[in-house]
Amino acid sequence: MILKTKAYFIMFALISAVAVAGCGTAQTQEAPVKDVKIVKVLYQADNSKAFIPQITGMKDEQLQAKINGNLKAAILALKNQPANSSLHGDFAVSFYNGNLLGVHFSGNSFTPGVAHPNKIDCGIHIDLTNGKVYPIGDLFKPGADFEKRIKALCAATDSSYRLKIDGLMEKWTNAMFTSSWTGGDRAFLLAAKSMRVYSIPSYAVGPISGYNVPYADLIEIINKDGELWKKLTSQENRAITVTAE
Repeated sequence: MILKTKAYFIMFALISAVAVAGCGTAQTQEAPVKDVKIVKVLYQADNSKAFIPQITGMKDEQLQAKINGNLKAAILALKNQPANSSLHGDFAVSFYNGNLLGVHFSGNSFTPGVAHPNKIDCGIHIDLTNGKVYPIGDLFKPGADFEKRIKALCAATDSSYRLKIDGLMEKWTNAMFTSSWTGGDRAFLLAAKSMRVYSIPSYAVGPISGYNVPYADLIEIINKDGELWKKLTSQENRAITVTAE
């Protein structure tokens, strides 16, 4: 009887150890990889000259390849539709916490025969655990009219949440933001406690600074059970090394 009891406790301890190890493995998949870096890769094709972010240093090479492919595709999609258009620009890291990467790409796309290039300014947010690129709608509860809520909030807090970024259009109005921040033109950049929402009212002139909206003002419609919010809040924002190719 004593032997059986001892055997039971030994087996229970082994099962518990395996369970704990299993939990540790699951957590490791969500944790940052210490050696992950970003390399600026120069894309040159069809008169284009644009820097593309590419991840390096991940242990999971298949996931790394997926992430890099999705990053490249997201930036090349910003090019004007005609096949002979060119893309020019560079990027900066706007957010990184090990699980989520935010990239801010700015530049222009020129189509031969057109008087001027189209200005480009776009935030791209990609999940480093599965390679998914998140649209802004993924931050909010299904069915929530986040566009209406954000526009109303920006109108009510125009003076306090308005941003002024050097080099961008100065004399813009809330009406310009309201009319242009819609559909695929709902540009956004996520930060730790707030998000910048902005748009490009004129592709010839370029983007406006837009507004800095705290998540606290949107918490009622944020999908706190959604992947994007969980990855955004999983760890603190920190620096990541960016090197030239």
